[in-house]
Amino acid sequence: MKTAALALVGMLAGCGGGQRPGAPRSSCADAAASIVRGLRAVAPAQAARAPALEPRFAQACRTSGWRPALVRCFALARDPAEHQVCARRLDPAQREEARLIQGALYEPASRRAVTADGGLPEGCRHFQPVFDTVRACDRLSPFDQMEVTQAIQSLLQTAAEVATSRDPVRIAQVSANCEHLENMIRAALIQAGC
Repeated sequence: MKTAALALVGMLAGCGGGQRPGAPRSSCADAAASIVRGLRAVAPAQAARAPALEPRFAQACRTSGWRPALVRCFALARDPAEHQVCARRLDPAQREEARLIQGALYEPASRRAVTADGGLPEGCRHFQPVFDTVRACDRLSPFDQMEVTQAIQSLLQTAAEVATSRDPVRIAQVSANCEHLENMIRAALIQAGC
């Protein structure tokens, strides 16, 4: 038992102690694979298109010179919240490049949801300028942008479904929800400096 414990201590010392397994060997390919896993979790409806983004993220990592600590951060991220933490560490140019890559995943569906306002309750017809501001805000990480865009898309889909019900109480409620979300997003954009 004592010998096994000493062997384990020796192995841990040789591996860098308390680091997560794989930390010293993280590569841009590892980071890109992890980013795509995170995007698939955030946007399951667009998951089929996500793998095509992996080589683009790996290339951006290499050509933009992501710092080794940032590459490890992405490679070891286990969920979208951890990916957001890493994405906030990208410098502005890297963040913009990541935003452009990721835009191929979610933008077409989001644009359709935001611009298809025919029949939506009144409070839900004003998201296009908000969406444009979110896209232009370089202080938001790509994951933050995707989260906001998905919230808008989900609420607008609900609003379209409720609008067809012609139930005035539900329509008023979803309209109020749209206005509340819009105000929250605008406040967050102001706080971020956008």
